[in-house]
Amino acid sequence: MLGASLAYSFNDNLRFELNAANLTNQSNWTSNGAVYHGEPRTVAASLSYKY
Repeated sequence: MLGASLAYSFNDNLRFELNAANLTNQSNWTSNGAVYHGEPRTVAASLSYKY
């Protein structure tokens, strides 16, 4: 599975984060030849502020 994260701090107090998991959204083969579908593609974003 392929994942990625991106974060950007606007200043000392404000931060944006973007996280993605299973970007290819493909099935995987296990060692015994079975197909493992796993988690679907997910994307999450957050905006945080410290005061």
